[in-house]
Amino acid sequence: MTREPSKTTDLTQAKAEFQEELAAKGIRGILAESDLLKISRSVGCCDVYCHRLPCGVACLIKTYLDRPLWVRRLFGRRSLKNEFKRLVDFERFGIRVPKPYALLDADTLVEEFLENVVRLRDTRDYDDTTRPGREFFVELISMVRKMHASGLVHGDLRRANIMIQADGNPCMVDVATSIHLKERSWWGKRMLFNAFRNSDLFSLARIVMSFYPDLIDDDLNRAIEQAPWYLRLGRFFRQEIYRPLRGKRRKPERKSC
Repeated sequence: MTREPSKTTDLTQAKAEFQEELAAKGIRGILAESDLLKISRSVGCCDVYCHRLPCGVACLIKTYLDRPLWVRRLFGRRSLKNEFKRLVDFERFGIRVPKPYALLDADTLVEEFLENVVRLRDTRDYDDTTRPGREFFVELISMVRKMHASGLVHGDLRRANIMIQADGNPCMVDVATSIHLKERSWWGKRMLFNAFRNSDLFSLARIVMSFYPDLIDDDLNRAIEQAPWYLRLGRFFRQEIYRPLRGKRRKPERKSC
C-alpha cells in the first residue's frame, strides 16, 4: 500500500525507489504495472505511462520501446535525449517544468508526473468565475522572458503545453523541441533559436491577448504585428487545413495516476 506524498517528500528517495524497481523488474515489468495515459497514434510520437512509487511519488514515463527500430533511431532517441537535457537546464535556471528523473536505454524517459494541474484552455472554455486570473498571465510572461534570457526556447509554446498548478502558477511541459543556446553554438543553431524565440513570443502574445489584452506591452505587440511569414503560414495551415482534416478534437485533460 502506498502512502500519500507530502510536499517534503525527498525526490532522491523517489529516484532511488525507481532504480530499485528497475533493477528488480526491468523497464518492461514497470510498464506492465503502470497506467497507460496515451498510446502513440503517429509515427514520431511516444507512448506515455504513469507509474506510482511506494513513497507516493508518481513518475511520467515516455517510451518508444514499442515503436519500430527506424522510428526510435530517427525520431525517438534524439527527442527523448534532448527533452531530458532541456529539463535539466530549465530546472537549473529555476523555470517551472517537470523534474527530470532518468533517461533509460535511450528509448525511455522518466520525469515527474505533475499532480493537481489543469491544462490551459481556450478563453471560450471559461466564464468569469473560472478563468485564470491576471496574475497567472503576468507570471507566464515573466517566465517566458526569463527562459529566453537564460538562452532557452520552448519551440512549441501553446495552450496544450501550459499547465495551471494548484498554487495558480504556470508550468510548461513537453520541451522536446526546446533549444539551449550557448556562446559557442554554431550559426545554424542560432538561426533556429531566433525562429523558435519568435514563435514563443507570437504564441505567448496571442494567448495573453485572448484573456487580458491590456497586458500586451510593446514587445508582445511587435511579436504579433511583425510575425515572420513562417509563423503566419503555420497558423494558416493548422487552422484552415490540418484542423478541418483532423477534426476539431481538443487535447484531453491529463489523466490522474
